[in-house]
Amino acid sequence: MVTVTGAVGGILIVVGLVTAARSALLLHGYGRPRRGPQPRFVIAGPYQHVRNPCLAGMLLAAAGSTCVARSTTLAIATLLALVVAHAWVVWIEEPNLGARFGDAYQAYRRHVPRWLPSASPPTDDSSIVD
Repeated sequence: MVTVTGAVGGILIVVGLVTAARSALLLHGYGRPRRGPQPRFVIAGPYQHVRNPCLAGMLLAAAGSTCVARSTTLAIATLLALVVAHAWVVWIEEPNLGARFGDAYQAYRRHVPRWLPSASPPTDDSSIVD
């Protein structure tokens, strides 16, 4: 018998894995326009709503697995993964991206939240930045 917790967990797993997969494809250049100038910094797909969709998707899938399994151990592991991912993003990834993309990344940081998705894409022209 499927419980509400199990059903919610299943939905979280699917949404998380699809989000992570779509994000990974975009990172590797799939789904970007092939014609015209290629900007260095592109904001597309899930990156319009959250700055870390790969990690967020995987953490969402882990949370869904926790719901399905109803496991305290898995819940603790998921929370630990969230803390480690957040620390890595704040202390390593964001400073490196800021150094690599400069003002374009700083504008992106101002308009797109780190973890919790925004309902709408950025309001200015930062969706594709050179």
